Amino acid sequence: MLSVSCAAMVALHSSAFAGDDSWTTDFAAAKKQAAAENKDLLVDFTGSDWCGYCIRLRKEVFAHDSFKQAVKDKFVLVELDYPRDTSAMSEETVAQNAELKTHYAIGSYPTVLLMDSAGKPYRRTGYKKGGPENYLKHLDELLAEKQKSAAEFAKADGMEGLAKANQILAAMKSTGLRTVLIASCYGDEIDQLKAADPEDQTGYAAREKKEVFEWTLSRLSLKKDTGGMLRLIDSRLVADGVKTGEKQKLMGMKARIFAQSGNYDLARKTLAEAKAIDPASKEAESFERFEKSIANKGVN
Repeated sequence: MLSVSCAAMVALHSSAFAGDDSWTTDFAAAKKQAAAENKDLLVDFTGSDWCGYCIRLRKEVFAHDSFKQAVKDKFVLVELDYPRDTSAMSEETVAQNAELKTHYAIGSYPTVLLMDSAGKPYRRTGYKKGGPENYLKHLDELLAEKQKSAAEFAKADGMEGLAKANQILAAMKSTGLRTVLIASCYGDEIDQLKAADPEDQTGYAAREKKEVFEWTLSRLSLKKDTGGMLRLIDSRLVADGVKTGEKQKLMGMKARIFAQSGNYDLARKTLAEAKAIDPASKEAESFERFEKSIANKGVN
């Protein structure tokens, strides 16, 4: 049951946005409109019936005519909602939103992404207090930063080798976006970086693989997808460039997953394999308490 205060906030949100055609829920249509009108996209990833700051952002900023009028020549406004109650949403919208949540590596709400008309994000933000006026100022600052990042990417044109790779890397860092989001949305730039740095002297390729792995594992863990977690770890174990220390940690992860699922025999076997990778490491020492905790579990 919703608390009185939360129920009141949901009611305010529902009444404020009922019939509001300033926002669209159709992402593909929004991209077409943005391209036709030479605008960017402001995409609000929200939880309209449970997320307090999402509801506040809408009530304090997005519902105001002053906000909508000020941004109408700059942005197409898109709402991607992840409510607990999806009964009022079409199956198509629910499926679209789920796909976009994965593509844009959304892990918290509200997340507001500013994107170009093709759907490539260039800045990330969220709730800001201060009402429409402060938020509009904030958006102007982000648009100015977009131009700075574009200039950084442009500097890489004409460069070659490691200098080019480092410049692209600097440009990507200037966006402030997480590596998992960059990896999902900046394919052309990443291809150029890797071509210019085939030996990965910048370390970007290794970091991307590691951070994408960790992000994906965390999402599978939240879903309690044991099989998915184990398959992901196995794929990482055989990946190029994975060092001994990381392999030992990965095997330790597998052992814990087996234990959590009640498969103590496999947990003990996997933990022994993990320790054998480097018996003298600190990681191996850290396994001892875990080993003791499962020593007699599942043994008849």
